[in-house]
Amino acid sequence: MADDRDEISSLDFPCGAFPAHGEFRVRFQDGLFRWTNRGPFNAEALQQFDQARKAAFARWCRMQEPVAAVVEWRESALMSQDAFDLYRQGLERFLASPHQLRAVAWVAPQELEGMRFMRQRFIDLFEHHQLPLQLFESLAEALTWVAAMQRGKHSPSASSGQAGRTNA
Repeated sequence: MADDRDEISSLDFPCGAFPAHGEFRVRFQDGLFRWTNRGPFNAEALQQFDQARKAAFARWCRMQEPVAAVVEWRESALMSQDAFDLYRQGLERFLASPHQLRAVAWVAPQELEGMRFMRQRFIDLFEHHQLPLQLFESLAEALTWVAAMQRGKHSPSASSGQAGRTNA
């Protein structure tokens, strides 16, 4: 069983020829992958994120148990087009592998730099792959939603990205 204090950082992994801008940190707690993403992000940061995600699932995921992720965005959600392309490619590789990821909740204030711009791109990507994604301003609401999704209490098609938002 994973120690709740264990944490993996994208900065623990090598990146390309240029320094990474942005960091992804993850811990596994109460059946949830708890990510803290601090941007803005360049392609090198997304290369490291891909490695961190693989390491996290290898360390903590028991294939028979459904898991979910809660992602807290800090400072910025902006990423270059190259970085977003790497995010998409990494997500597609991950989803093609055996996994039990049931839902992803994002937590960010409406005014977070880049969230308004990046939001629809991510919603479209998750909907395309039928992975429920919801955006929240409240961590408590996000935790409640992912817990319900893990128990199968909500329809997976509810990935409108609108939960917890009034006029975002």
